[in-house]
Amino acid sequence: MLECVEPGSSLSRSELRSSFIEAATDAERVGIEVESAILNPVTGASIPYEGSRGIRVYLETIQAQFGGTVCVENGNLLGLGFPDGSSLSLEHGGAIEYSSSPCANATGAVGQTYEMYRRLAAVADELDLALVPGGNFPFTGRSDVSWVPHLRGPIMRGYFRSLGAAGSHGPDIMSRTLSTQVTFDYSDEDDLIDKLGMQSAVSTFATAMFVNSPLESGQVSQSLSRRMDYWAGADARRTGIIPPALTDSLSIDALVDWSMSQPLMYRRHADGRCSVAPTAPFGSLLASGFGDGTYPDVADWRSHLTQVISDVRVRRTLEIRAMDGPSFETFSSVPAFWTGLTYDASARRQAWELVGEFTRDQHTAARLQIAKYGTGATIAGQPIKPFLAELLQLSRQGLTTRVKDGVENPAILTWLDPLFDIVETGRTMAHVCRDLWQNAFSHDVRKYIDFYRVR
Repeated sequence: MLECVEPGSSLSRSELRSSFIEAATDAERVGIEVESAILNPVTGASIPYEGSRGIRVYLETIQAQFGGTVCVENGNLLGLGFPDGSSLSLEHGGAIEYSSSPCANATGAVGQTYEMYRRLAAVADELDLALVPGGNFPFTGRSDVSWVPHLRGPIMRGYFRSLGAAGSHGPDIMSRTLSTQVTFDYSDEDDLIDKLGMQSAVSTFATAMFVNSPLESGQVSQSLSRRMDYWAGADARRTGIIPPALTDSLSIDALVDWSMSQPLMYRRHADGRCSVAPTAPFGSLLASGFGDGTYPDVADWRSHLTQVISDVRVRRTLEIRAMDGPSFETFSSVPAFWTGLTYDASARRQAWELVGEFTRDQHTAARLQIAKYGTGATIAGQPIKPFLAELLQLSRQGLTTRVKDGVENPAILTWLDPLFDIVETGRTMAHVCRDLWQNAFSHDVRKYIDFYRVR
């Protein structure tokens, strides 16, 4: 998501809390973020930033045709903002992310995203490029990554290297993974706690329905989700489920305390520069400062919250980030599933009662299985399939209520159909992708891209 953080004043406890409270609203909006690889349609190689057909030229062409406000860092074009509140931004390894504007319902957000992606694909075609959503870059090895010139990028890679084995896949989550994410509003602290708890408890189960990254460097891997494998090896302190989210102690103060226990990866200065941050937890910096006579301010705190890369990230919205991205034709299933559970109080409560008992450690162990077996995995010794079936029914229940209330178009109910099929058959998007690659595509990159690209 394209987001600018303005410099602020020194911090008080009230200001730390206000970063979560100030965005509270009675609106129930839905936002969608879809990440896509930009690939050479013949070789499958990721496209570099520079060059006559590079990502910079792609963004410049989009801006020339669509307009929009440019986001520039150190002279490099890294994103575009549009008058309706939507935006484009570049991920570190060259993925492009479209963030819809906050919409009154999921059907509106999906419609906006479909329209923009088809326009983006048309521009890509002009440059002989292909937009390919999914769970990862299927043909790009780590040594093949062409890094986008984000100022914070080298610092983040250095941070992950400093963690040793615990951060070994940090560069991979930065550069070779893709997702489709959804954002939701909350009205006050109680509503935030209610929604965050449910979303965190359900997130692991949702990943099983969306596994979709079985290829790595053009080869079939041993996993249905290499993306989940990468995330399992990328600083467990700041990834996965926020520890307080599954406990009775969940509160804004608990979120503040947990966030302060994490170190900054980098510090962004008022002039746009990024620098290496001290290794101390953020909370310690409030007392000791940065070592240069300055102390954390509101801008540092907000920047720090963007560096917490948990399954559900709490900033000005609740941002659900846990799943592999699906194919473009089925990305609407992501906002449909989560909207039905999040914005219907009864469905939300029942979902929590269904899966809220499992601990963070049990979720973590289950994810290692889910990456390999998808819906065939277990959690705490129990098969996850029955839980998935009930969660889908609860989501449909919530969506049905929204349709009856005139909030959603009835078409949204059909967007869950691919998920019902996956749970019934156990055949995930990753199974389909793997089988197509080995059989119908005969390991032909061009056939793969022709099938999965946005048109």
